[in-house]
Amino acid sequence: MEDRQWLGVKELADTVGVSRQTLIYYDSIDLFKPKFIDTNGYRKYSTSQIMELREILFLKNNNVPLEVIKTNIKKKSLDNIKKGLKASREKMLTDIESMNRKVEKINNRIYALERAGLELYTVSIPMIKYFPKRMLFMMPWGTTFMTRSKLYQTFMNIRKELGKQDLSDDLGWGAFFPEKNLENEDWLEEAGGFIYLPENAEIDIAQYSENIKTLPAGEYLCMNRFDMPYKRKAVDELLEWAKQHDIKTEGNLIDECLLDTTFQGITDTEKVDFSQLQIYIRR
Repeated sequence: MEDRQWLGVKELADTVGVSRQTLIYYDSIDLFKPKFIDTNGYRKYSTSQIMELREILFLKNNNVPLEVIKTNIKKKSLDNIKKGLKASREKMLTDIESMNRKVEKINNRIYALERAGLELYTVSIPMIKYFPKRMLFMMPWGTTFMTRSKLYQTFMNIRKELGKQDLSDDLGWGAFFPEKNLENEDWLEEAGGFIYLPENAEIDIAQYSENIKTLPAGEYLCMNRFDMPYKRKAVDELLEWAKQHDIKTEGNLIDECLLDTTFQGITDTEKVDFSQLQIYIRR
């Protein structure tokens, strides 16, 4: 092979490890052209072109766009080549960051499903759990006549708002009930949906002062239930259990969704959410 000066398309393709179609395409866009076309219409490449093609393939395999490569080939200079490689490196770093965020989202979902699987064994049983300090973004339902569509629409509205702030929306969600209304007949007044905020979330506190709520670190009285979050029966049962056992609760109550109706069939229940009521214990 070394003794041959001219190579056909297939010979060159086999030499550098690309397809014939790739070389034909590079010819069509004036990126890498044969030295000449013989009388039979066959492309002929010089062996001296192999290293140039190697460079093109190196840049292409490292995400340098073909248009940039084309410019580099026509205006050969170290600065042009470095510029193209640096741009490729920046894109790779951005892609890695994006992929890491996706992996983190998947890890969060796996954790949530593993937790839900364990919580299924303790339905309707009051228990005490410790939680670290948590922040959440809450949006009122705006009605005391709740429906599934209103519940899910509010959740989607929160996601859109967090998306504007480039904040993660995969850390868990649920319903929020202000302390002052828990004993009232209209207990859904000022209640709403929420999504947990990431730790150290960068968000405009002034703009969203009415939406951002903080749950203090400490022990919470909890109970798992199968129901929609705007149904009151389990809430009354939990608060009554607390009174009977002389457990002092205070603060807002949340109903964290563990499995929504998407998982109908896994839990073998009617089409309702599986969630966990949580209210802070005063010590």
